[in-house]
Amino acid sequence: MTIKTPKQRELAQIHIAISQLGIEDETYRQLLHGMFGVDSSSKLNTKQRGELIANLKRKGFKPKTAQGTPVRTSDDPQIKMIRGLWLELHDLGKVYNRDEAALQRWVQRQTKVARLEWLNGKQINTVIESLKEWRDRPQAVTLPAKKEVKNA
Repeated sequence: MTIKTPKQRELAQIHIAISQLGIEDETYRQLLHGMFGVDSSSKLNTKQRGELIANLKRKGFKPKTAQGTPVRTSDDPQIKMIRGLWLELHDLGKVYNRDEAALQRWVQRQTKVARLEWLNGKQINTVIESLKEWRDRPQAVTLPAKKEVKNA
């Protein structure tokens, strides 16, 4: 079965969390009733499903990708390191644009993966080592200031 809609994905994630946490059905129903006054997650709206998933994460639920690897979040230490290295490269004058979007585009060109959070362990290590090598590479010439385009 292919899960197509966001609601189906969220409901699947809720049921995976319940299973992963070992919550019994009666306890799960009490949780639903206590939080939202319903007896089934299918009766929850989008906001409520998000709140329930967040609650289950606080209880220890760790989402995984289809390949079984944990999903990285933006506060992952390795992702923070990548961002820090990118900002350091900007401060050294080795990159023009310090924005998150510029970093994401660079990572995508290097790894063919659109988001930092989706990188696997090997890819994230490759990105970190590439940024370190770039940082440590001697810079012969300082980058000229980017020219501003004036509209006539």
